[in-house]
Amino acid sequence: MAEQKPIGTERRKQLFLGNPAQTHLLLLLTGFVLAGMLVFLVLSLITGNDGQLSLVAIFLNLLLAMILIMIGVAFLGLRYSNKIMGPIVNFGRNLQFIHQGDYTHKVQLRHGDEFQNMAGVFNQALESLRTRVQEDLAFADRLIVELEAAAASDAKARTVLQEVKDYRANKERYLQTRT
Repeated sequence: MAEQKPIGTERRKQLFLGNPAQTHLLLLLTGFVLAGMLVFLVLSLITGNDGQLSLVAIFLNLLLAMILIMIGVAFLGLRYSNKIMGPIVNFGRNLQFIHQGDYTHKVQLRHGDEFQNMAGVFNQALESLRTRVQEDLAFADRLIVELEAAAASDAKARTVLQEVKDYRANKERYLQTRT
């Protein structure tokens, strides 16, 4: 039988995945390269002497263009990375809640943040977990009703009844918000 690899460990066959975050990053970087070339050309035209540029003038124009590009990259890079890191932190916080047994929190991202589609899938999975817990609680409630009737005359039924009540209390905590 073939060994099954864990999800996400297989090698990707293509570089461009069509993910909106990847597309935005590529457009941002391409825009900066084009803006840098444009700034260099404009500075060269402005400082040129009848179409003749000295080596020093080219170097200074290139240096100024690179400084402007670095400032722009730093500013927009911080803004864009915030649109990526904010959701990652949010997902991590919500996974911590789930790890602690609290299924009541949803991932809520700001408008313009990346990973909106992933947040929707995450919230659907969380809703599915909550539904399963609610189904378990309903089943436990039915068992408790049946066992209470039998517990009046049967010691074993009383023991099982207590176990089902403990089980139900344990499951119920998944749906209660913790502060």
